[in-house]
Amino acid sequence: MTCFDVCFLALDADTVVRIYYSDGAAAFPTQLLNAFQFFDYATTSTDNYHVSADKPIHVAQFAESLGNTMVNADSDAFMMMLESTNFKSCRYSFSTMDSVAGSFSNTIHITIATSDKTGLLLDNAALSGNTWVDMATTPHSITRIDLNTGVHVLSHSMGKMFSALLYGQRSKESYAVPIQPAPGTYCFTAHARTLQEGLANTTPVAGECFHHYTPLIILMEYLKKVKLFV
Repeated sequence: MTCFDVCFLALDADTVVRIYYSDGAAAFPTQLLNAFQFFDYATTSTDNYHVSADKPIHVAQFAESLGNTMVNADSDAFMMMLESTNFKSCRYSFSTMDSVAGSFSNTIHITIATSDKTGLLLDNAALSGNTWVDMATTPHSITRIDLNTGVHVLSHSMGKMFSALLYGQRSKESYAVPIQPAPGTYCFTAHARTLQEGLANTTPVAGECFHHYTPLIILMEYLKKVKLFV
């Protein structure tokens, strides 16, 4: 079983962070963090999680190494910075990664507004065989899709925006990345704000958390905690 750590780093004083299971139940006691204070949440659960904060935060997901807490797991350590649900596009083109030996087992996890689930396309074909999880107390739903090795296009027939995370696992190897919008893709909604606007605006709007500090900070702090960095 793979053990995941999720690390939360506050950017401002008095930041309230909450973690919920997909059914809306609290997964961890509410955290009140000072500026640049962080905490870890470790889990072996396969549930989907919803994280909320009243001020901007960094969130990073770690898989622990094969020799640490994983037993007979097809994986190894990775780190991925998680983006907020505001960072979305309506079309992504991406490739799975190559392994040193053999092939990865690739999956993609999609987050989209529950009302926009219909219309998602993978390689110009409607999604099939996947199961949706509606995240209680949020307007979002999440699904997971297994992928063949190669290049893929993920899009929405009505131009609705969504976000996606790509994972690959095999014996003693793994990777995880947020996939990026296809070149030349521009998606707009009446209330959408660009990444550049978010980076320039340090006063969060209700429901929005933009990350405007370097992701390196959270990695350095995490390595300090595990005594790999002084």
